[in-house]
Amino acid sequence: MKKIFTLAAMAAVVLSASAQTESAFMNAQELLGNPEDPKAKVSLTSGTEMCKSASVTMKAAWDDSYILQGLASETDAANKVVIDGVTYDAPQGVQGQSNPKPADLLSGGQNTGAVFEFDVTQDGILYVFGKLTGNKSYYVWEGDVKNGQGMPVAFTMFAQPVAEGSAAVKYTLPGDENGYYVVGSGYDNATGYATASLCCDVFAGDALASLPEGTDVTKSWGTRWTAGNALGVVAFPVYKDAEKYFVNACGSKMTSDGFVFVPGATTISAVTFTKGGETGISNAVAEKANVNAPIYNLAGQRVNANFKGIAIQNGKKFVVK
Repeated sequence: MKKIFTLAAMAAVVLSASAQTESAFMNAQELLGNPEDPKAKVSLTSGTEMCKSASVTMKAAWDDSYILQGLASETDAANKVVIDGVTYDAPQGVQGQSNPKPADLLSGGQNTGAVFEFDVTQDGILYVFGKLTGNKSYYVWEGDVKNGQGMPVAFTMFAQPVAEGSAAVKYTLPGDENGYYVVGSGYDNATGYATASLCCDVFAGDALASLPEGTDVTKSWGTRWTAGNALGVVAFPVYKDAEKYFVNACGSKMTSDGFVFVPGATTISAVTFTKGGETGISNAVAEKANVNAPIYNLAGQRVNANFKGIAIQNGKKFVVK
């Protein structure tokens, strides 16, 4: 994985990335042949293109059947995702019908079942939209998953449970200096990652030891996210040298409708959720710029209010006289 950047270069690419942000969302109805029955199972072969942007192509990784599946609805707590001040709808997506296997961390990846593949041609940060569930585990893999030689990638998950009044949750799986998840680092349960609900609590600072003996954490952990559904985003860095990435639920099916990609970015931005209006296909709406955002010069160095010259704020250049 390509990880070497100077600090100035890192700042410069992060600033310039917002103007280049790409997004792609599938037309799920068309992808599945406009089935009359919304729950009709439609077979997609390995390599079927689901949607694409200039730098990223989303595919069905393996042969599987898919059904239409919404990520959010008007009655949910949220139906839109906000990344870097841009609001994205969560249109209808697809859900595979076969559990990905093998379902453990030592297999080098899941090479059967409902797995989403992402082929990339630029370095950057990829945000994969999904309908996530608190009692499921999730994987991101890089490399030759087909032949069991993939590497598990550390990622950050953001989720807004659909129940009204539920707070958004976030956790980051730990990675080594190269961004790979470290098997046995404390957040996997012998065969896979801990469930999403459990991770959210663990990363919020709660101790497993405080749970009563015999507690079923997938059903009764509950202070932040129970086994219910959530509108979510799985975010992680990608590298053109690695090229192929795979995202899926562990031993279960994951619903997705597309992605947002920020070329050149090296850090994962905050992701928030909002609600309102009818959802559609990739209806991106720019929100008001943050007037308190940090200001940088063309070298990517942060400057103060006394700076004179060409400056960059919120990803846009302007002249300070």
